[in-house]
Amino acid sequence: MKMKKILQLLLLMLLTLPLAAQHHNNDGHHSTEDMLVMPYRGQRIPAQSEAFCMSSLTVLPYGGKELTIDVFFNQGIDPRTFKSQNIVIDDKTIPVNSSITFNREGTQARIKISGNVHIPFSIIIRNVLSYNGQQMGDVKLEQIDDGDTWRYSEDKNQWKKY
Repeated sequence: MKMKKILQLLLLMLLTLPLAAQHHNNDGHHSTEDMLVMPYRGQRIPAQSEAFCMSSLTVLPYGGKELTIDVFFNQGIDPRTFKSQNIVIDDKTIPVNSSITFNREGTQARIKISGNVHIPFSIIIRNVLSYNGQQMGDVKLEQIDDGDTWRYSEDKNQWKKY
C-alpha cells in the first residue's frame, strides 16, 4: 500500500514537470526559456550577444624567473581553446609546461611562463572561443614591456598602451 502511494506521487511529479517549464512565470515575468542559456562551470549564464574580444593585457613585473601575463576578455572564454599552442611570444608558442589559470567567471586568464623571456616581446593570441562558441579575432601586440598594461578601445578599434 505504501509503495503504491510512492509510485503515485512519483507519477504525479513526472506529469507536472512540463507545466513548470512554461514560458512565463505566474508573476508575468519571462522564464529562462526566453533567452539562450549555456551551462557554465555548474552555473547557468545567459549567452552574450556582443562581439567576443580580448579587452586588456597586463604584464606583471618580471623578475627574470617567471613571466606573468594577465589577459582579460569581455565574456567568459572556453578554457579548452586557450592553451599553450594558441599563445605565441616572439614567434614561438609558449612552452607546454607554462601555467594557464582562469578566474571563476572565465573572463581572466593568467599565463605564467618559466624561464628566460626577452623583454620587450611581442604576443599573438589566436583561435580562442567564448563559452557560447563565438570566435575571437586574433590579437597581436608588439613591444610589450615589463609592467605594461594594454587596453582595447572598441570605438577606436585599436590597442593602446597605458
